Amino acid sequence: MATILSHDQQQRREHTQLIMQPISRAKPPTISKESTLCEVFIKEFNQIRGWTCYPEAAGFDVLVVNDDGRQIGVQAKLSLNAKVAEQILPNQGDDF
Repeated sequence: MATILSHDQQQRREHTQLIMQPISRAKPPTISKESTLCEVFIKEFNQIRGWTCYPEAAGFDVLVVNDDGRQIGVQAKLSLNAKVAEQILPNQGDDF
């Protein structure tokens, strides 16, 4: 059974096919230093309205502060290992 598309439907289909072109699989450049990772993070996060990043503040690699006072402390790590996992997992007594 053949389906006949209207001119508008044909244009939408062609437009969708153009949009659905293959995405580049090229890997981004490797970041080899935590300071570079922080620079990229700060550059991207500062574009979000209402948030400001402060490098090396309050004991964190980056302190992210919202206009309403909320704060996020960020520690930059290039790889996950047992020591890093231990830092992020909850400890007994954290509720105190």
